[in-house]
Amino acid sequence: MKPTYEEHKGHRIEMQDREGKPELLIDKRLMRYRQLANGSYFLREYAYDWSDNLMDLARKYIDHQRKATKVRPERQTEKGGK
Repeated sequence: MKPTYEEHKGHRIEMQDREGKPELLIDKRLMRYRQLANGSYFLREYAYDWSDNLMDLARKYIDHQRKATKVRPERQTEKGGK
């Protein structure tokens, strides 16, 4: 497998071949994943979305992280104001 990469919302997603298996990195951080019997992948720290494409799954993970980061300060503000 030829290494591939793309940028998604300021984050670098890379796919590399390591010992015959695809390796997924986001911002140079190794992302552990599993594959289900139906061929879908999920990330070990983000098992809410599944996809048959690891790059697509990485984009979903980044989108989720951005939303979660945005919601956390809003929740803290709500708690502090009550």
